[in-house]
Amino acid sequence: ALIDRWSTEIMETLSERFLCVKEGPIEDAVRTLVQTAIENSRRSAKLHRILLQQIPYVQASPALFAFNRRMSEIVSSWLEQHRDKIEVDNLHLAAELLVITLGSLSDYALLQRPELLDSDAYLEQLSRLMLGYLAPSRIVPRRPEANKIRRQRPRIGRSKQDRS
Repeated sequence: ALIDRWSTEIMETLSERFLCVKEGPIEDAVRTLVQTAIENSRRSAKLHRILLQQIPYVQASPALFAFNRRMSEIVSSWLEQHRDKIEVDNLHLAAELLVITLGSLSDYALLQRPELLDSDAYLEQLSRLMLGYLAPSRIVPRRPEANKIRRQRPRIGRSKQDRS
């Protein structure tokens, strides 16, 4: 009953959020999906952590499989509505991959790196990851200052003096 209540709350939150970004750009919707996954992990962190740790010992797996299936259906429905913006062919598989990936990365953050759940950088990187999969041509190029930092790294190997 606890898992059912927990999963129903998460599905309702995601459905409501998708309604808010239904007509907007895909970038906003992907960010909303990622933000919702992170917020759900953060909001019920103690319960979520206990559920994750107890899954091997209780009969929770069928409920969690049903939860992932229902979440995939919600995401798949949203993807269908934005078909013209999505660059993957199999939307049902794409939805399943998004749900599993976000769930796994949120669970990892919750159990191993809880500070990531409050990190804007984590939200940004997960959003880029998801958008890069769904619509690679819509990814905004990296910031110019990030490229400058990369170019300033020391070269490994011989120096100019050694090559003379």
